Parts: sequence; C-alpha cells; structure tokens
Amino acid sequence: MDNNGLNGQMKFSIGNLRDLQRISLARNDILGRLPPTLSRCTQLHYLNFSDNLIDSVIPVEFGAFHRLVTLDLSKNLISGELPEELVDLEDLTYLNLAENNLVGAIPEEYAHLSSLVYMNISHNKLQHWIPELGSNLTNLVTLDLSNNELDGMIPESLQSIPNLENIILSNNEIKVIEEFHHFDELHCDFSGNPFACPMSELAHHCGAVCTRPTKQIPGIAVVSVFAMVGALIAAIVFVVIVERERIREESGIVDEPSEDDF
Repeated sequence: MDNNGLNGQMKFSIGNLRDLQRISLARNDILGRLPPTLSRCTQLHYLNFSDNLIDSVIPVEFGAFHRLVTLDLSKNLISGELPEELVDLEDLTYLNLAENNLVGAIPEEYAHLSSLVYMNISHNKLQHWIPELGSNLTNLVTLDLSNNELDGMIPESLQSIPNLENIILSNNEIKVIEEFHHFDELHCDFSGNPFACPMSELAHHCGAVCTRPTKQIPGIAVVSVFAMVGALIAAIVFVVIVERERIREESGIVDEPSEDDF
C-alpha cells in the first residue's frame, strides 16, 4: 500500500495477521508508534515503512523476525538507540535506517549479522566509535554511516570484509585512520572528518583531508599578542629613559632643586 495517502497511527491489531509475509506502507503519512505486536507475524520476511512520520523507538520485539530479509525504516522521525536485539535477524540482508533521529552507539553485536549485504544508518545522530564490524560480515557490499557524530578511529578490521564495495563514512567526527591497503579499489568517501596528520595516500584517495591542530585557540592567541606588544612598549620606554639619564650625566647637566625638595 505504498504512496496511498494513508495517515494516522497503525493499530496494534495488525499483529493478528499471523501469516503475513510482506508489508509495505512506504511514502504515506503514518505517524506514532511502531506496533510491537508485529512481532507476532513470525512469517514476515519483508517490512518497509520508509518515508512516513513514525516517531517512536524501534521496538526490541522486532528481534523476533527470524525470517526477515528486508527492514526499511528510513526517512522517518524514529528516535532512541539501535536495539541490540536486531542481531537475532539471522536472514537479514537489507537494513536501511537512514534519515532518522537515532542516537547512541552502533552495537558491537551487529558485527554478527552475517547475512547482511546492505547497511545504511546514515543521517542520524549516532555517536561514539565505529565497532569492529569486519569479523563476520562476509556478505556486506555497502556500508553507509555518513552524516552522524561518530568519532574515534576507522577500525582496520573493515579491510577484512571480503565483498565490501562501497564504504561511506563522510561528515562525522572521526579523527584517526589506520593504514589501509586495498581501499583504493573501493568506492569510498571519508570526506568531512577532522582527521589528524599525517595521512596515507590511500586515505586521500577516499577524499580524506587531514587537519593540523593549532597550538593555541584564537582567544588566547589574541591576548598573547597584546601582552607581547605591551611588554615591548614598556621595554622601549625603559631604554629611552635610561639612555636619556646617561646622556645627561655625561653632559654634566644637573637638575636645579625645586621648592618641593625642601
């Protein structure tokens, strides 16, 4: 029922469709909660609620979709953290949670989604570091974590993903990049991160640019300049006074006593 102008909230009674295998409500105006009762639909293998106005968290009950192959909740207002329970989706090949309001860290357990081919969690508010995802993601082709607030470093283990073709980590807060060996063969984008210098040529191939940190913040630098100028002026004045007194002494000039001296 894509693009049908549907609005309002989904009823929890949708979970009574026990034999439901495929549901797609993309590009509507559905809002409110994601019904946790959907987990009763144990035969479900395709779920697409993208491009709606859903503003709830992802229910932990969604980890019960053991036959789910596609999960697309992109372009909503979904908040909260990524539930660790999604790691139980052993058949999941397509995961798209892009353009939401997700926060927190990427669970390390997601490294065990061994069937995953496509993972897109871009344009959210994810923080902390990228976990070691290269151990079991043997089928992963595309990884997009761009436009978040991820920091720390890009783990070298990403190189061990054998079928990886696209990796997009642009516009985060990542500061460290390991020495990569074969990323020149991939479509990669590491731009928009405050990487520290120096940096390998392969990193430059992925659009990464390093930033050399300044030794002083601008405010302190301005204060220091004014302090130096003030000290220089004082030193010049002192030298002029001393030199003038020396010349007067050598010329035999003696100041006449004033009434104030008595």
